[in-house]
Amino acid sequence: MKDLIQTFGSKTKVREILYLLKDLKPVVRQGFYPHELEKVKQFCEKNNLFLELSPYKILMEGSNYSDKGTRMSKDHSQGMFFVYISKNQKQALLANLHETKQDHYNLGLALGYPECCAKFYQEQFKKGNLAPEHQNYHPLIDIRKRKTDQAIISHFPCSPNCQKSIQLALSLDSEL
Repeated sequence: MKDLIQTFGSKTKVREILYLLKDLKPVVRQGFYPHELEKVKQFCEKNNLFLELSPYKILMEGSNYSDKGTRMSKDHSQGMFFVYISKNQKQALLANLHETKQDHYNLGLALGYPECCAKFYQEQFKKGNLAPEHQNYHPLIDIRKRKTDQAIISHFPCSPNCQKSIQLALSLDSEL
């Protein structure tokens, strides 16, 4: 686990990669700064994974964990790339395309999120709510745990007790 954390930077990112390797997720999307990419590329090559970079960088707001950022040119001196990793190159490319077009519904489906949650996020995004949170989450799907690197799921659940998200969390958590 320590080696993977050195490569990916957090337990949450490692967890997502393990889900991908165990065929529990079709594609994962993670943010990396340019100086972090070489380790990730080497890991992907070693594990026969396809990696696609967003055609832009994201300049994140704040100095700690954030869900908000601004798209910048890929040549901008600051910011991170979104990286789409999959066992299937076409799936990684499609996830990248969906996000580039801001089609969050199809992006969510490509990333293996429940359909109800992908629809919920698309609606919230259209309203300008980039980090929709609920109160009183079921402990397995409390997305706020990302801030402490403890989240099991990586999507915004459509409700604090979304049964499809809970089932996904149970299946993911039981495999690790």
